[in-house]
Amino acid sequence: MLKLLVNRAANVSTSRNHNGFAAFSLSRCVHSLQFATVDAEEVSGSRPAEVLNLVQGKWVGSSNSNTVVDPLNGDSFIQVAEVDETGIQPFVESLSSCPKHGVHNPFKAPERYLMYGDISTKAAHMLSLPKVSDFFTRLIQRVSPKSYQQAFGEVYVTQKFLENFCGDQVRFLARSFAVPGNHLGQQSHGFRWPYGPVAIITPFNFPLEIPVLQLMGALYMGNKPVLKVDSKVSIVMEQMLRLLHTCGLPVEDVDFINSDGKTMNKLLLEMILDHEVVLNLQANPRMTLFTGSSRVAEKLALDLKGRVKLEDAGFDWKILGPDVHQEDYTAWVCDQDAYACSGQKCSAQSLLFMHENWSKTSLLSKLKDLAERRKLTDLTIGPVLTVTTDSMLEHVNKLLEIPGSKLLFGGRPLEDHSIPSIYGAIKPTAVYVPLEEIMKDNNFELVTKEIFGPFQVWEGRIITDYKNSQLSVVLDALERMHNHLTAAVVSNDPLFVQEVIGKTVNGTTYAGLRARTTGAPQNHWFGPAGDPRGAGIGTPEAIKLNILRIAPVPVSEKQLLCICKGNTVYNDPFPYLARSLWRWNFGYRHMTLQLLITISDPCVALTSTVASVANMLNLAISTMTLLEVIKDASINSKPLDLPLDYPIVLNPDSILPNLKPKDIDESSSSLIKPLIGWNVPPTDAEITDINKKFFTQLNAKFMNTNNLDKGEFISSLKSYLENIRDKVGVVIEVDTSSSDYNRILIDKLGTFVGKDVAGLVLNGCVSLEIWDVIEALIVNVTIEHSCYSNLITKLVEKRDAYDSMVTVKLEWESQAVLAIETASDSKLKTKKLVMAKEASILLMMAYDGFSASETCLHYLIASSNINDVVLSPSFGKLNGKELLNLIRYLAKWLKKYQRFPQARPCPRASSVLNLKACDWVPKLEDVIKYLGLVLDEKFSSLVLHPLFHEELRSIEEMVSCLTSEAKFCNLMADVIDILKIDRENL
Repeated sequence: MLKLLVNRAANVSTSRNHNGFAAFSLSRCVHSLQFATVDAEEVSGSRPAEVLNLVQGKWVGSSNSNTVVDPLNGDSFIQVAEVDETGIQPFVESLSSCPKHGVHNPFKAPERYLMYGDISTKAAHMLSLPKVSDFFTRLIQRVSPKSYQQAFGEVYVTQKFLENFCGDQVRFLARSFAVPGNHLGQQSHGFRWPYGPVAIITPFNFPLEIPVLQLMGALYMGNKPVLKVDSKVSIVMEQMLRLLHTCGLPVEDVDFINSDGKTMNKLLLEMILDHEVVLNLQANPRMTLFTGSSRVAEKLALDLKGRVKLEDAGFDWKILGPDVHQEDYTAWVCDQDAYACSGQKCSAQSLLFMHENWSKTSLLSKLKDLAERRKLTDLTIGPVLTVTTDSMLEHVNKLLEIPGSKLLFGGRPLEDHSIPSIYGAIKPTAVYVPLEEIMKDNNFELVTKEIFGPFQVWEGRIITDYKNSQLSVVLDALERMHNHLTAAVVSNDPLFVQEVIGKTVNGTTYAGLRARTTGAPQNHWFGPAGDPRGAGIGTPEAIKLNILRIAPVPVSEKQLLCICKGNTVYNDPFPYLARSLWRWNFGYRHMTLQLLITISDPCVALTSTVASVANMLNLAISTMTLLEVIKDASINSKPLDLPLDYPIVLNPDSILPNLKPKDIDESSSSLIKPLIGWNVPPTDAEITDINKKFFTQLNAKFMNTNNLDKGEFISSLKSYLENIRDKVGVVIEVDTSSSDYNRILIDKLGTFVGKDVAGLVLNGCVSLEIWDVIEALIVNVTIEHSCYSNLITKLVEKRDAYDSMVTVKLEWESQAVLAIETASDSKLKTKKLVMAKEASILLMMAYDGFSASETCLHYLIASSNINDVVLSPSFGKLNGKELLNLIRYLAKWLKKYQRFPQARPCPRASSVLNLKACDWVPKLEDVIKYLGLVLDEKFSSLVLHPLFHEELRSIEEMVSCLTSEAKFCNLMADVIDILKIDRENL
């Protein structure tokens, strides 16, 4: 989490730095990039950039040129060398040189799997370099205007994808399998095989992420792709290909073409097979992967006779359930989903269904405030590259003609801009349409028309109640939609979530309080569902689905393989089911992954596939019922003043052998089989009774702790432990009159002391100050945090620890005063004087603003004997308030290091100036490390506390300042290095 804050802060600080020094530095950085042929900051009408084609290993131009208009000011700022229909022959020849068995496969040039693992490693490292990531981030901003954070997120996801396929991971994608044969000497082997020549077509909205993820997947498995990116943004991928070449990508492995749609369609048609016979010289792509509009996708599916995988449009919905939580966070996510990248995401939130409970909150006003904060200056709103302003406003007006509809906000063009008229420019817009009007036949198509811009339709049951009967109407609306890419169910009610997810189909559905429709990372499936032509992106399963086919090797499986075409099993519905099951992104992840692997492989026998699906789905249903059990248990929990039914760990050795399966219907497919013969061993039952009786006895005495007698308490505890001793048969070779007798009893019998009893015993020991028993209980791990969460507070009160803390605070004060006096001594030598001044700053930071208890924490954070392995479980046992106090303590240190950037460790001051406290001042890296540890370990629980949000915002501001200073210092260091080199060359 802290790394995310640092990255975000670094991006913000970079985007705001427009002074002359920064411009000089950026220019120098770009020119130092060996692969780059453009400078993102200098591309303009006066200095247009040029985009070339790559074919047969050579960068080539074209007699035709397409001028790309700057989406922000209308200048002609990029010249793209576009290939027309007469110029496609070199591309046809290049692809026709690749056979059907590909450039490499498990039997041909397998060393290329390792080569691509190395290429991924080097490319991921390059994208992790700040100057490289900044170059691509700003280049993306120039051609597809979006905020720096959104553009950087695209670069970051691409880098992480490449990291995921470093080393042997490419080879693992082609993992084969074997099946025993019918007789000696026979075996069936299945191998993942490439298609050979393939085509990839990608859109404008993600000019780096989509083409890189799809291209690398094709290359990993031995295909020869021709890549076409929308000409408006193809400069980004051209520069990325040049980076990949410097990382070892063979120049002849990829062809890169710039053309209009008509020319690309002709190239694809030149490449298809006619009854498996090659006519003349044809490139013969075995598969085309298309990402873009549904209209073009349907045309390609017909033209290419089904040899196509589609990742087309999505009209993405979100449902706010009946439980209202985290209003601010929900508003922020809705704003991001609908309007980030000016709504130009295939996963952007288009339709929101809002329960009536949300209408009673200030959600709508907060959404309006967030939307109105977006401005063109920081590109949080910007030009729409595929829909004009007039078209979007016309659509708004048509919606407003529907009875009961109203404009919530927006609905007007952007003002004071120079965006050309061929692009769209409107303010973030939301229109409310009543649910009953949406469902009418003459309105439904209009309401669900996808507008690739900052526009969404709202449906909220603001006047009528949103009951279960009305939820069915909402689900009917979702069933009628055509495209199923992403969706979100914002609710923490498991039954509501199950109802919605169980009756909808989507490639990816996010469920829970943090549910969103956008922001898919590189580590999970992203693609449509419900369409056999659907393609995925990002994961190994997506790569196997899109660009691999099963090698038809064993004759015994020939009939099964006949129904396979590529990696799509036309007669088997289960792969589609598997893909749709990825929408269970909110939980049961391992179950879903296993299910997908089991039934997406066409070479698995259909009978076993059906059985696997039935068993796995049954497991999911059985698991879901546990939610109801947990819910009932939390509602009907036992009062704390009653003893536990099973306070100790039962001995399984005498229980498990007696368990037998209950006779049930053999045809049942349930994985959960009832057992009978459950009997608690007699010894365990007797020890349980002893614990229950002692608990009841102590609980009665603690009704009035003022009358609690120390001698009586010790005697009762001794009797209780001796009863357990007699039942267990443990021999205690210590005299009963010994002062250590009770401690030794706990050492020997601590595992038989119930958790509920241990809590009462500890309470009594603290009240009566029986320290040896307390020590024994803690040392033997008999006491858990949940038993006695205020133990530390009680001990501090009893042992006068506050006075000790104050003493520690005074010691730090005396050390700080000594440092200041030493720094004022003019008789000291210069080195000691400088050291004293540094030490005085350091000790002043450690003293001022910290309470006595916080000062004691210095020793923990600064200790070299403590690491994250030791502290992680300790942090895990802190409650919300304690964690918040720890975060505030660490935030104080961040603020001090921000205020005093000259502060640095003074290890020699301890020995030279006798300032021992200097050894115990936490370093900045220690503070950052432990703050990151706290956030990473406990973020999911901390985010539920509103006060934590305020602390996080405060920390983010400080991290932003610190990273800005660090970047400036790095820039200065670079300049100094250059000046040194220049001086040496004189």
